[in-house]
Amino acid sequence: MSESIAQASHIVVNVANLLATVYGMRALGINGQMAKGEDGCDYSPLFSLGDPGETLYEAATYLQAAGRNVAKAYRPTRK
Repeated sequence: MSESIAQASHIVVNVANLLATVYGMRALGINGQMAKGEDGCDYSPLFSLGDPGETLYEAATYLQAAGRNVAKAYRPTRK
């Protein structure tokens, strides 16, 4: 039970980081597939930024997996 809850927690943290990173990069005006440096070339330390719709779909998929882990941990019991 605790392993499923820990996995769900780990997934939710990763999704929150993913969405916060995408939001922050968009807020800074990084709108392309790859961030650009001062010289206009790709700035390799930053990861490639995917389509926002794909990112949301990916986040929803991960959250669905987290929900399955929580459901696995909390099975209804009979008294």
